[in-house]
Amino acid sequence: MCCGGCDLVIPLTEPQNVACGPYASITPVMFDVGLEEPSDFSIHYDGTQGMVRARVKLPANPAMTYTGPVPIVFDAPTATWKLDPERFANIDTFKLDGGHLLGDGSVFGWRDLVVVTNAPPELNRYLFSTTNRMWGTEASGQPLETDLSRNLRPGNEIVLPLENNGMLRFFVEIRVDYEQLKKNQIVIRQKFVNQPWLATDQADKLARSETLDPSAAVMTADHAVLVYAASDNGAKQRIYASRRDAEDQFDVGRPIELDSDADLDDTEPWIAQDCTTLYFRRGGVTYRAQ
Repeated sequence: MCCGGCDLVIPLTEPQNVACGPYASITPVMFDVGLEEPSDFSIHYDGTQGMVRARVKLPANPAMTYTGPVPIVFDAPTATWKLDPERFANIDTFKLDGGHLLGDGSVFGWRDLVVVTNAPPELNRYLFSTTNRMWGTEASGQPLETDLSRNLRPGNEIVLPLENNGMLRFFVEIRVDYEQLKKNQIVIRQKFVNQPWLATDQADKLARSETLDPSAAVMTADHAVLVYAASDNGAKQRIYASRRDAEDQFDVGRPIELDSDADLDDTEPWIAQDCTTLYFRRGGVTYRAQ
């Protein structure tokens, strides 16, 4: 296991972080009626492209439907997210259980354990080719995750510049306990150029919590704040913000003020580069906090 995130000892150029709340307004995110039962919303840095899990009619064959992650675009005149038929392409052929759009336009896509066949979980990066207008898996030969003993829920990826034109990548994931024998776990992984992805110990303080059970997590682009959803001692899920400390660790942090409903979970947090805008899901509705 890598000893924390190495960026504390390597000079970096980092964007300035914006505090995670409190927010002045919380409003529903509007989806086109063609995106049925939308959930697990993610958004590109530029705010015009996104991805959501939904049931849709196949653009090439409207008589058939597909349920899974689909590319979407923001229609400014109607302030509505709509299916992007051009980037939909062949995304349905991968039979993904979920997918998140990343800052570079690629997608972290995952499949869960198939109990009947005992096929292990999968986590891959998918790239959209502007030449042949098709999606394909990254051919780096360096898997995002090698421990496939538990289902995986990736959050976002951040890329930090290093001295001498270097680059350091991080991504955060939830390792899901589908056997219900122990809590879910947040894991932060890092990668230098031409090196494999390695687990860090940055979320170990969180893992040692005896009461928190996380379900989703993302990081700010400056690697300073971890935003995650969790249930504390079996209570309704709430969204927390934890700032990376002097030991290069994220602890439990604090609940984000979102005027929560006592009867509903707050889940599926997503941010772009910082916490200026926070997206989350409550009672089957995706909200935007600003």
